[in-house]
Amino acid sequence: MAMICVMAVAVFLGDGENRKVAIAGTVILLLSPFFFVPPFFLLKRHGRPDSGRPFHETNFLVELGIYRVVRHPQYPGYMMLIVGFAARSQHVAAIVLAVVAVAGMHGQAVAEDRFCRSRFGVEFDGYARRVPMYNSPLGICRLVAKRT
Repeated sequence: MAMICVMAVAVFLGDGENRKVAIAGTVILLLSPFFFVPPFFLLKRHGRPDSGRPFHETNFLVELGIYRVVRHPQYPGYMMLIVGFAARSQHVAAIVLAVVAVAGMHGQAVAEDRFCRSRFGVEFDGYARRVPMYNSPLGICRLVAKRT
């Protein structure tokens, strides 16, 4: 809900006065789909949910694509979306709502880690040691180091 409020505030109140911050917000907005779109396809194709179940109810730990770099790519993608809108708006209401929304998403990601750990056990523990929760630069470095 806070994410929608941030976007609404940003859209209705327009861009803030600091042009550099607004441009940074635009760049962040443009990068965000690279994190939150691929999981839909990867989980549906490789997660092997039971017949008739939603794609995100996987029976298989997906470690392909973006999941090789970050454990929960949807959350940093949505966080980037929120921060991007808040940066473009630069309105106090958007910034406060963005902080609340990002904190809530972090809590959801932590809960998802616990759920995955209970569902996939030691397999998830190994995955969690190899792949960071959000830090995509660290994930990329680990992936490159593993290949060399």
